[in-house]
Amino acid sequence: MRKYGSVRRGELRRIELDLQDNAFLMISVIAAKTMLLSIAIGTCMMVVLFHIKAATAANLKNVSVVEEDILRVGDIFDHANGKEDIVIGRAPLPGKDMILNARTLMRIARSTNVSWTPQSALDQVIIRREATLVDLNEIHNALSEALSEKGLDGKLDIIIQNTLPQITLPHAEAGTVAVQTVRYMPKNGAFEAVLVAPSLEKPLRTFSVHGMVHKRIMIPVLNSPMQSGDIISASDITYVDVRQRDLPKGTLAQIADIQGMSVAKHLSAGKPIRNTDIALPRLVKRGAFITLSYTEGPIALSVRGKALQNGTKGEMIRVVNLSSNKHLQGMVTADHEVSIY
Repeated sequence: MRKYGSVRRGELRRIELDLQDNAFLMISVIAAKTMLLSIAIGTCMMVVLFHIKAATAANLKNVSVVEEDILRVGDIFDHANGKEDIVIGRAPLPGKDMILNARTLMRIARSTNVSWTPQSALDQVIIRREATLVDLNEIHNALSEALSEKGLDGKLDIIIQNTLPQITLPHAEAGTVAVQTVRYMPKNGAFEAVLVAPSLEKPLRTFSVHGMVHKRIMIPVLNSPMQSGDIISASDITYVDVRQRDLPKGTLAQIADIQGMSVAKHLSAGKPIRNTDIALPRLVKRGAFITLSYTEGPIALSVRGKALQNGTKGEMIRVVNLSSNKHLQGMVTADHEVSIY
């Protein structure tokens, strides 16, 4: 009986130990499941919070174009949660850019309570101010009009010699200019002027210019080369636009000055024609047979004669009447014709 009781007690001890081990295992399993469940719940909550934050966080604009003088939160961030109209400073000048780096952007976000944090130190926003640019043609047109009032009418070639900055105006303004003062020196063709933009009534920008002005004119020139003795006709003439100041002395500016004239020497095409380049055409050649005409009231006579000199139209030359062999003087009136007075 004692032996049996001893064995019985040992088995009971093992059973107790097994029960303790199983209980510990069950507790461990339950703890592990609880932990995993907590992790899963936490992860889900983090995901939900992340999406909520992402949905309410502001987005950074890479390039922002503004028209006004002031800069607002909405010019930098999208979805600023109703804070878009908060003024944060001055915008750049018209036509200029301003770069806001990550540190500045973070400071703006904190001071305005905007939900945004930089993704990297390279985050930035370029603020670009819209502007009206004054075209150089506007400046030339304004100067041309002002100089015409100084007596320089017609087509003008205006050369601005100083370097002009880009003239910018606020976006809502017209890109026009007006001449405030102008001074013209005709001796050397120089000018000085003060201009304002967009108008005399609203001088937002003032700038000075100086340079040279050249009057341009159209002159007749030959459209092909001609040789000495050739007679210039209307079909031989064309026109070119040149600076008046660059023309050589004696340049002929009217077609009537050269049409019907004789070329005195070889002339190139497209070059200004001077008064020394042409001459009256030779209508009578020395030794040539000519017609002598005499008119006195209703009486008109004509006889055969001979030229003793070369002659151009309107020139007085010596001739001989072949009928009477009498030497006379007459005026060349046409080709091979001389009038006796």
